[in-house]
Amino acid sequence: MVLAFKEQFKEKILDGSKIHTIRRDLLNEIKIGNNIEFVDENQENYFKPYKNSLCMNIQEIFIDCILLDIFVNKRRLPWNERNILIKNDGFDNVEDFFIFFIENYGMSYSGKIIHWTDFKY
Repeated sequence: MVLAFKEQFKEKILDGSKIHTIRRDLLNEIKIGNNIEFVDENQENYFKPYKNSLCMNIQEIFIDCILLDIFVNKRRLPWNERNILIKNDGFDNVEDFFIFFIENYGMSYSGKIIHWTDFKY
């Protein structure tokens, strides 16, 4: 499976500080054990993976941008875990994370956390 990332996340993926991504999987195609090819979002480098890994785990996620809440596998994360998830997803702060989701998806978001490490929430 090919996953395209914005330029802002590339260095964090390569240095290991971004350990998962949040995506929609409407066709339920993402499976544990799938190979992940990490590519730049821009079309110029889209077919040149800069990293390969395996999908180690998948968790359901719901993001409520009104209440600034995150639910993983239907469990509301306490604020300290919420902040860890935001950092592990490559964002520098809580505000940037919720602004990203509001601007791209609206006031709520349902999807999956795709893990390429053993870490889980």
